[in-house]
Amino acid sequence: MKKISLLIPYFGSLPPMWPFYLESLRRNEFITLHFLTDINIQGNTPDNLKVVKISLHEFFARAESRLNIKIKAQIPYKICELKPLMAFLFPELVKGFKYWAYGDIDLIYGNLPRFLKKGFAEDADVISFREDWLSGAFTVLKNRDDLNQLALQSPDLANILNNPKCQNFDECGRKYGYLRDGYTPEEAFALNISNDILDWSTLVHRMAAEKKIKLFLREYIKESLPWGEIIDYRNGKIIAAEATEYAIYHFVHHKRFKCHVIPQLKQIPDYYYISPTGIYTKSMLKHYHKISRYRKIKGRLQEFFKRLSDSYNYRFKKNNSNTVRL
Repeated sequence: MKKISLLIPYFGSLPPMWPFYLESLRRNEFITLHFLTDINIQGNTPDNLKVVKISLHEFFARAESRLNIKIKAQIPYKICELKPLMAFLFPELVKGFKYWAYGDIDLIYGNLPRFLKKGFAEDADVISFREDWLSGAFTVLKNRDDLNQLALQSPDLANILNNPKCQNFDECGRKYGYLRDGYTPEEAFALNISNDILDWSTLVHRMAAEKKIKLFLREYIKESLPWGEIIDYRNGKIIAAEATEYAIYHFVHHKRFKCHVIPQLKQIPDYYYISPTGIYTKSMLKHYHKISRYRKIKGRLQEFFKRLSDSYNYRFKKNNSNTVRL
């Protein structure tokens, strides 16, 4: 496999699926993860994890210096807007690599070589595991200056970085629905959607239309489990219904619910299951219906009390401020 430098900045607390993510990273040793963080990473970590100690302030200081943009919204969530520029911001971390990548850690890697080798065989310059837009969860690029600096061509970049709300620049802006309906990124951009931006996917597709790069976009990522579907993680492979294999499972949807539980295990097994109510070991799966029901009930109670607490804080604590409510 081609060696890939994966650049992921992360600040805050590690997600509960972190141990499972690390074990899947260990199995894909051709990836070198440069993890930019101020978190003290402990435990038995894989050899292909390289922790780059950096504070949130230092990260944005580097971004401001390299981009020559004053960034007001210096909050962790805004870092995702900078994913396509990570190689430009930290060229020392991709030096010597033919390919680099950006992505997330709220996911599990499957057998990545099986899916990446098809893109490598076509000598693709950009490889992503969504067909409609470039995935923020995992995208691979050739380490070329024109690609590493392509995101700078968006005239909206400064406004994006100074808007405290996520603009989804690293994917397709606000055009998800249009792209799902069959529009190309360029066609959707031409619709002049209110408050839209010239996003990363549109920039890359323009470059491909000009025959300057080759794209390899396939639907190899699993991001939801409809109708209670259960998928298997089998010795480094992600197997979904009807024996369909995926490159990645992304927890982006179900992790938002309190009933979705990731057990904290001393050792990550070679075989486990993922359902809408979280991860199950083989022994846990024997009692799946009981455990799942318990997680759902407990989750609903937690969500109810959170709404109750939020309502109380809004109605009473906010009234103690100097804000005048009409």
